[in-house]
Amino acid sequence: MLPILSPYLSGPFANYGKGVGLHTEHTSLTLDEQMKNGMLRHEISTFSQRKGVGKSRSQASVWHMHYTLQILPSIIVAQSVLQQSLPLSLKDVLWHTKLQQLQLPNQGINLSGCPTEIRYYDLIFKHLAPLHAWLNQQFGISSKVLWSNCTFRINQFLHAIEHALGHSEHLKNERRILLNECHINDQTNPLYSKPIMLTDSLNTYRIRDHCCLLHDVPNKSHCSDCPKLPKHIAHYSANRV
Repeated sequence: MLPILSPYLSGPFANYGKGVGLHTEHTSLTLDEQMKNGMLRHEISTFSQRKGVGKSRSQASVWHMHYTLQILPSIIVAQSVLQQSLPLSLKDVLWHTKLQQLQLPNQGINLSGCPTEIRYYDLIFKHLAPLHAWLNQQFGISSKVLWSNCTFRINQFLHAIEHALGHSEHLKNERRILLNECHINDQTNPLYSKPIMLTDSLNTYRIRDHCCLLHDVPNKSHCSDCPKLPKHIAHYSANRV
């Protein structure tokens, strides 16, 4: 866990902080190097095969859903609650396979009062974007699926953090900028997609933009908001971009 997060991610929330820590081995390869030398590809294939997933695209998405579950709670608490800017470039971090932990060289700098897009620039454009491009190249997975996974996770964790801390206009604004704005830092925001809403007899809810492929894990089924569910297919096809 990052030391700055210990007051926030303790007790019943401690597990959410285990996915990000500080470098423990200064000679270890960066994540960028792990991608180039085949280490990360081997890690992803091994992780997915242990879960019984054999299809290449599904292996990438299943691992990616695990990866974002590990790293995003810590990153969001640090960058949205504490307004810390973490060093998240692939050239600065490493993935510790044994600990299943993203390790950083330091805890970054505090940017209280700075715009959301500045604090999240490294995560979106220097970490996730090149990682997604590499996963597409290695496993044939569409980057749209991976960005959809990230949008789901960020929305999930921002809601959970606000529920734990109480109503926060700041966190609502963070979510709006990250997920509902077409552009961020004068670039196309890859986290944004046109919401596809469906109303049934009980409520109105959003359908995922792309299937995360977790149903390819043995004994798993489609998520309740999956566009591939029979009751969603026609509506999704008519409304997607």
